[in-house]
Amino acid sequence: MAKKARKKAKAKKRKKSTAPARKTRKSAVRRKAAKKVARRKPAAKAKPKSVVGRIVGAAEAVVETLSEAEQLHHKMEPHVSRDPE
Repeated sequence: MAKKARKKAKAKKRKKSTAPARKTRKSAVRRKAAKKVARRKPAAKAKPKSVVGRIVGAAEAVVETLSEAEQLHHKMEPHVSRDPE
């Protein structure tokens, strides 16, 4: 069976023309349009933050870090209660 399939494939391969396909104007225009779509505008430069903005950002980062640390602590030791005995 495999031998027969190989012979058929070989025959099909011979029948195909080796001449390169002609390029039409339409396909060239489409390729050109696709290239234009792929390009993006360069990103706008970010405005520098003010001093107040930097302080607020730093405070938010600290609060977020502390809350994540507390959550991890509870995951690691879930049986420890907060109530002092």
